[in-house]
Parts: sequence; structure tokens; C-alpha cells
Amino acid sequence: MADTGTLFLDEIGDLPLALQPKLLRVLQEQEFERLGSGRTHHINVRLVAATHRDVDDMVARNDFRSDLYYRLNVFPVLVPPLRERREDIRQLVCISLKFSRHKGKHIEQISQATMNAFISYEWPGNVRELQNLIERAVIRSDNGVLPNPLPTTAGEYNTLGCLTRYTAGPRSSSDFRDDTGCQNNDRRASRSCCQARS
Repeated sequence: MADTGTLFLDEIGDLPLALQPKLLRVLQEQEFERLGSGRTHHINVRLVAATHRDVDDMVARNDFRSDLYYRLNVFPVLVPPLRERREDIRQLVCISLKFSRHKGKHIEQISQATMNAFISYEWPGNVRELQNLIERAVIRSDNGVLPNPLPTTAGEYNTLGCLTRYTAGPRSSSDFRDDTGCQNNDRRASRSCCQARS
């Protein structure tokens, strides 16, 4: 199905050693056989792989094949953790809200306090944690306003059991001026739906 397209392999660092040579063969020979079949299929795919692991360290420990690593590491893109790119949080909140609308809830506002809390939070689970907490908040909402799903005190355990290093309050007093409107459904509006209203 991915032939002539793009195949995304998430958490490639978790691929067992026993399967790594099979993937290496697919990448090098651009062919594979389906399980139980002797027929060889030829493919032409662009591969994108991602991982949260330190693959260089895994190669040094022989936990990841060096030949597969160098075959994958053609054009590396290093994405810093969410806590190091807090300027992206506002837009990511909007995108997460857009994908949470299937819950039958319509969020019209995000309070300044909630958005500031999102920006101040350390996000140990990165974007996936943000998406999950936004979905949880959407489910809990009942008045069109997104509730704050984050812990409220430093060192408090969140509902996933993770010890957080959350400090209440905004990182910058100029980040937000007023409540945020997120009532637009079109694609263009979604890019700016979390900008503060004047």
C-alpha cells in the first residue's frame, strides 16, 4: 500500500534486533516477501523514521544495528522536546482541539490562565501528552470553555501517575492579553484560532 509513497515508522528505536536485518533488506534491496508467501514484491517508498531514543548510544551498546542506523540516517531532523519550544504550544493546542471535535463538544474559549499553564508546564510526555490532556479536557468541558487539565501545584502527580515539575503562572506577562477564541472551523482560521483577542 505504501508503494510509490511515504512510509512512516514511529519509534524505530524499539524495533527488536531480530527484525532489524529484515527492514535493512527492504531498504537496500527494495523488495520483500509476505509472511507465508514465496512471491517477491518490489517496492519504491520514501521512509521516514522517528524515535525518542538515543540511537547513537544504542549502536555503541550493540542494541541497534549500525548498518541499519546509517541506512536510515540519511537526512536527520532533530526536534527538540516541547519544553524547549514553548512558542509552538499555542498552535499545537489549536490543532489538538481541531482533532478532538469528534467528541461532540465545541470549545469556544480557552482562558488566559489555562493557556499560560500550558506554556509553563514541562511536558515530560511531549506532544502526545499535550494531545491526550487536551482530549481529556474536551471530554470534561460542559460550557464551551476548555478546563485546565494540568496539576495545580508543584510536584503534584497528574492522573497518569507522572511526577511533574509544574510551576504555576505565565512565563511571560506579554504572552496573552485576553481569553482566546477557538470557535472557527475553517482551515485558515485554525492557524490563528489561539491568538489573543484584542
